[in-house]
Amino acid sequence: MIRQKVFRKSLIIVLLITSIPTALVGSATYSIGRSQIEAEVKCTHTILLEKSAARIEEQLARIELTATQWTMDPLFESARMLNLNLKRDYTEINGLYQSLMVMRNTNPLIEKIEIYMAERSATINDSAGIVYLDERQNQYLKSLMEGNGSLFWVDDYSGQPDKKDNTIALFHDLPGTYGNTYGALIVHINSRSFKKMVDDMNADGDSGASFIMRRDGTIVTTGISGMKTVTEKSLAERIKNNRGLEALQMKDAGQTYSVSIRTFVRTNLYWNYVTATSMEKLTKPIDIMSRLILGISASGLLMAALLSWLASYRLYLPIRRLLRLISMKDMTAGADEARDEIGAIEHHWRYLSRESQVLQEKLERNLPALKEAFLLQLLQGHLVHFTEEDILRRMEHFDWDCAESQFLLAVIQIRGFSQNISSFTEGDEPLAAFAALNIVEEMTARCQGRIGVVNFHDMTVGILFAYRLSIPPEKMKSEFLSVINECVNGLGALLKLHVTATVGKRTQSVKALHQAYQSAKQSLQYRDLHKPNQILDMEELLPRKEAEFKYPFDVEKEALQAIRMGMLQEAMELTDRFYKELLRCSDNEQGVRDGMQQFLGSIHHTILESGYNPRTLENGTSAFGLLFNTKDTVKFPLLLKEHIIRPHCERMMKDRDIHLKQLVDGVISFLNAGSSKDVSLELCAEKAGTTPYTLSRAFKQVIGSNFIDYVTDLKLEQAKKLLLESDLRIHEIADRVGYQPSYLIRQFKKSTGLTPGQYRELHT
Repeated sequence: MIRQKVFRKSLIIVLLITSIPTALVGSATYSIGRSQIEAEVKCTHTILLEKSAARIEEQLARIELTATQWTMDPLFESARMLNLNLKRDYTEINGLYQSLMVMRNTNPLIEKIEIYMAERSATINDSAGIVYLDERQNQYLKSLMEGNGSLFWVDDYSGQPDKKDNTIALFHDLPGTYGNTYGALIVHINSRSFKKMVDDMNADGDSGASFIMRRDGTIVTTGISGMKTVTEKSLAERIKNNRGLEALQMKDAGQTYSVSIRTFVRTNLYWNYVTATSMEKLTKPIDIMSRLILGISASGLLMAALLSWLASYRLYLPIRRLLRLISMKDMTAGADEARDEIGAIEHHWRYLSRESQVLQEKLERNLPALKEAFLLQLLQGHLVHFTEEDILRRMEHFDWDCAESQFLLAVIQIRGFSQNISSFTEGDEPLAAFAALNIVEEMTARCQGRIGVVNFHDMTVGILFAYRLSIPPEKMKSEFLSVINECVNGLGALLKLHVTATVGKRTQSVKALHQAYQSAKQSLQYRDLHKPNQILDMEELLPRKEAEFKYPFDVEKEALQAIRMGMLQEAMELTDRFYKELLRCSDNEQGVRDGMQQFLGSIHHTILESGYNPRTLENGTSAFGLLFNTKDTVKFPLLLKEHIIRPHCERMMKDRDIHLKQLVDGVISFLNAGSSKDVSLELCAEKAGTTPYTLSRAFKQVIGSNFIDYVTDLKLEQAKKLLLESDLRIHEIADRVGYQPSYLIRQFKKSTGLTPGQYRELHT
């Protein structure tokens, strides 16, 4: 037990200085101070409500912004999610679980995050895994999405169509193709944390009240302990019947309450924040003190003693509050053995200092990740709304002294995964980028002026340096290029990949670093495709004269002719040859990109001339968009061959087979319908509207025999029929079918092994 020596000492001191005029002060305090206190209480109460409500609204707005950013993450890309096999793609599903857990831990107000997939009738979250919905649940979620915008709140969400709950959830559509949505990201708010924030609006403890209600009077949520007092129920009923009020006073259970109301409107939410504070409880100490002072003034020494005790008690309150706070926590060892209250507080203060030191050490361990995240936001333009002074102040918090400085940055890109020159292959890009980041950090760790290294997660790494304004630009540029050259050569040697670095323009403004980064990143397109490792300087790139560009028109003409004729193998070989010629003629990546875009346009034109629509070959995906988004130019020929050339040639071959069959069927019908006496290949080709060569080839391809053999067989069948069904002589039958008698006998014997006369005798 802590001995209260300080309290006794303070009581003795107050007894020595107490006097009768204190009673007059008490009277004035009672008469004047009460009204002032009530006014101040109302003002303080309103300010507290505004701050608490603003904190809640800020948290909800932050969750909305974060959810919007999440839905734009490539992780939730529609093509990827719709092609996901929920039962077999374990690695992808596990990656989703990990991402959802990281997203949930970004804000303590978030309880869980679900991915709702409408067509799959399922939800995915990191705690329950994959949950398949029945038809009613799925229709319920679909109706919520169809009845609201792309982002909206639900404050009675339960996941069941016929059940209401007090769970607050944020719905954000997940965009699909052509403006459609394939599902939603559902963010569940932690009920206990939210109720704790509602409790914080109540400054009067158990005697007050704080809750949130809808405009129709329905209670959305109260504090952690719920609707426990008559005051809260009475307030809710009165506010429901008197809409539009912002502040009021009400009496309940013999007490007067100061009530503040604040309206909150958000997407699909219409709330009223309500808090109430007991006026009697706040003014009760003043009443007691004033009456005691007046009583003491009439009782002499008793008055002085009582007044001294009361004054000592009031002076001792801060120490008592500190002791109470200490006792609310786990009492540290040795605190109860202190010589007095101050000793106990001192002991606990030392304990808190040690805890603070431990937390400081944890912060220092996580500081590199925080620095990288800040630089990533700065270079990508997320801090554009901050002033120059605000950004510099934040950089000072990270121990970066950037005042009176000039900045240089470089963007390093690694390529060559599809060329089998490294142990890294396609799919290892994140691992290679992480390795490059670590290598660059290690190589530049001791370089003077280095601010930091950033992984942009798109196969590029950024390096930012700051130099004093007193350093000449030429010297600064020379030192920076030396560092970048060492990094490029080191990365190329260690990773066995192609490395390109662009050096941005010098700037003295931290806000201009975003533009410098964008320009440096765009300059990567000017890299020389014939050099594995290179450094591009923005200040040298911009004024240079465009080099003469030679376009391989002859190879393009041959390739287009092969595509026009439907010759698949030749077209694919010529496409590879065109790319190699274009690579030889171009001195940078942009030239290759422009040339392949031009070649794709010519292919589209050729397909249109052939009577086909090239858009029908792309299955909703633009080939131009695929070329633009493909980072590695080596993949350009394969993309054109598989997405345009092969589908077109296969479609032409299929349509050509159908056309030839229709052509042969028409000629056969013509031959069977009329006399074949004077028929010829040229005559049938003229009737069919084609050439004799095409008709002969069509007969060979469709029937398996050439035109002459088919007509000969037809005439022999007619001769057999005349031999059996008429009494015509052999030379008359030969004349009927258009043959000389000797030629008919020769062909007949060749086909049947008998002469026409023998055939007639045998079958009659």
